[in-house]
Amino acid sequence: MNLKLKSNKNLLQEIKHLATQERDLLMQVLHYLREIELRKLHLSMGYPDLYVFAQKELGYSNGAAYRRIAAMRLLESVPEAGEKLQSGELHLESASAAQSAFRKEDLRRRNAGEIQLTKQEKSEIIKDMSGKSTRQAEHLLFEKLPEVAPLAEEKMRPLADQKTLIQFAATPELMEKLEELKNLMAHQNYDGRMDVLVEKLADLALQKWRPKVSNAQEPQKTEAKTPAQKSPAPGVRTRYISTAVKEAVKLRDQACTYRDPKSGRVCGSKHGLQFDHIQAFSQDGPNTAENLTLLCGAHNRWKAELEGLVR
Repeated sequence: MNLKLKSNKNLLQEIKHLATQERDLLMQVLHYLREIELRKLHLSMGYPDLYVFAQKELGYSNGAAYRRIAAMRLLESVPEAGEKLQSGELHLESASAAQSAFRKEDLRRRNAGEIQLTKQEKSEIIKDMSGKSTRQAEHLLFEKLPEVAPLAEEKMRPLADQKTLIQFAATPELMEKLEELKNLMAHQNYDGRMDVLVEKLADLALQKWRPKVSNAQEPQKTEAKTPAQKSPAPGVRTRYISTAVKEAVKLRDQACTYRDPKSGRVCGSKHGLQFDHIQAFSQDGPNTAENLTLLCGAHNRWKAELEGLVR
């Protein structure tokens, strides 16, 4: 393709045509993503969610995947946003920002016991955002929903020496807790450095939640149990899983073990891990380490749906 041979008129006409085609393709991608999510194809392929699918299977960057999925979900609640995206009146970044703000505002109102945003309110905001630049549209969005306006964009950026710059907006409540912790731990962090504080908190959290090797190596060891952990009566089948068995499974699997039977891809997500019976509990599967595995929340729910359909 030698663009130097094209006249100015043809060059401008063709780039406008290509831009229209690009927006048409975007709308097709959004509809395809919605259908894939409805069919849960990403789960069957071993991906823990649609974001990872879009990155690993479709080659989108993290930001590009997020914007498309957010826009796809915006179309569910505000269908007319699709026409504005296709015409170019509403930019993809603006649609993504709107969906993120709507979700946060609905959550804030739900927690406060308030009425959530109506479809009409969302439609009016999208209408007002249309025809504006991304920056103008986002300013307007957060004028209308000031409670969810971001103070600073959350981001992680690699630095030299394998370090990472982490930036996020902390609430006054979080800052108060961090200040109290800095004072309590001043003997270990006299200068009050935030990175030292966070690393110490991470160490304490891992000591509490990381699988214990000693317990996993001695699954038959008798444990002291609180009333809530009390073993079931002999001969009574329950879903009770002993702490030793849980630790053994967590130490062995460490992440979601779902495997796509076609590609062999293992999910590997560590988000919201749950214990799952390999031989179903309803089919007399025992609560042993050999019959238990870890699945992420998404794959565990999906497996339960499939088993429900089979039954």
